[in-house]
Amino acid sequence: MRIVFHLFDLKDNSFKKFYFRGWDGRKPIFCKSRKYAKEYWTKNMANEDIEKLKRAESPRARTLAVRLEASE
Repeated sequence: MRIVFHLFDLKDNSFKKFYFRGWDGRKPIFCKSRKYAKEYWTKNMANEDIEKLKRAESPRARTLAVRLEASE
């Protein structure tokens, strides 16, 4: 399972999809590639990070959804 963000970028009015990669102190790190996203083995571990990430705000984008994506 991986955490995926669906965002609406206010700068260019487009929809974007980013994956959660990890933490740099208190700052979340994102990537565009599913390959480099953090892999979770249980829902409980992922839910802890999802709760923290839901509080993150950006002046440039609006978060539409934060979800778990199943591994292939």
